[in-house]
Amino acid sequence: MLGAKECVQALAKHPLYRAFRADKIQLYMLAKGLQAHIQGQTNPTQRFLAQDQDALLNKALKLLQLLDGVPATLIETTALIGGGVADTGLKSFGLLLTPKRDFKELHHALHQQGLACILRYDGVLVDTFALFEKDLSTIAKIAKGVLQS
Repeated sequence: MLGAKECVQALAKHPLYRAFRADKIQLYMLAKGLQAHIQGQTNPTQRFLAQDQDALLNKALKLLQLLDGVPATLIETTALIGGGVADTGLKSFGLLLTPKRDFKELHHALHQQGLACILRYDGVLVDTFALFEKDLSTIAKIAKGVLQS
């Protein structure tokens, strides 16, 4: 908080002050982020947001190829930014996994292995928007392992 001393002191007495104050770790991360921005560096979130449609489609196609033998369909998706708080999302691509097993069970098993995915009525969606290309082979191994178990 910045402002007149008496205003900041009045806010500091409010019960919610402790809940909203920044701790040392948050201040450190903010300082490092600002320092990197000033130096022209980008963070992973900025790189994900700057992806074009071709890059997203290529990631999805590569993952589809790596999932050889797994019942998956390439579909167009909407990636929700900020946990889906915003009204609109960004066009993306993903793979809809549709094995002959309970989708809830598959979703849970993939999450247990560390793979974030979306449970849908027609399958389990792996959106490629926030996936690093270097991780696609590992993601394919996880999905194949879960589906073969």
